[in-house]
Amino acid sequence: MFIKEIKKRNKHYEKEFLSHRLVESYRSEKGPRHRTILNLGQLTIPKEQWKALADTIEAKLSGQQSLYPIDEAIEALADHYAQLIIKNRMSQSVNESDSSASEKNQEPRYETVDLNSIENSKCRTFGAEYVGISIFQELGLHDYLKK
Repeated sequence: MFIKEIKKRNKHYEKEFLSHRLVESYRSEKGPRHRTILNLGQLTIPKEQWKALADTIEAKLSGQQSLYPIDEAIEALADHYAQLIIKNRMSQSVNESDSSASEKNQEPRYETVDLNSIENSKCRTFGAEYVGISIFQELGLHDYLKK
């Protein structure tokens, strides 16, 4: 992945408008092509940091952690853009499944899943915390600690 600068100009207006896109390269039958992953708008970070931003976004999407410290501004931008990409991919997959389900007249669809390959991301637990607070309340420790 890399960041591409796009310059646009209106016929009747001399001002040049800049925008940035996160792009990936892929090879097709007609040769190498670029596919836009996300429109980034206008970036405020220096051009020297674009590669670091693109690499950090790609690492976050693939679940990799960096060995080297990353600038906080780049880390924050990468988190934001990675979440947008994930949200876009999820909405695209939902739209595709909705359109394919309506075409197939709601036929059941079954998939085989290798349970050993399943991974979770950003999991949150509440079981242990719930047990702890329940015991805390049941024993009346809140009132005891108020004394």
